[in-house]
Amino acid sequence: MQEMAQKNWAVSDLVISRDFCQKLALECQNLYSQGQLHKASIGRGTTKTIENEIRGDFIYWLDEKSGTSLHLETLSLLDEVRAQLNRFFFLGLKRVEAHWALYPATAGYEKDRKSTRLNSSHTDIS
Repeated sequence: MQEMAQKNWAVSDLVISRDFCQKLALECQNLYSQGQLHKASIGRGTTKTIENEIRGDFIYWLDEKSGTSLHLETLSLLDEVRAQLNRFFFLGLKRVEAHWALYPATAGYEKDRKSTRLNSSHTDIS
């Protein structure tokens, strides 16, 4: 947390183990093979569209109610990170929303300039 406070970002091998990352990658690949991932979109509401040149990934939203044990473990881990961020930085993050994203070899992700959260009450942490 100190590094994040100093640099405004941080990288750590201590949060998620290599083994857990490999399980997540395999799960995501299996879901993709089963057709469970959906083409990612940009925008919201009536402006929501699929634009492959901006966003080429496929996503799967993690859900507490219908998720596998690995989904629940992932959400639990991310919720602990949320709680630690709240304590250290005096934030008020209330919940975790998470999805898996799979990028085929030629896919990319260009920042969506059509939507903005400047006038939103949401806080995003990646």
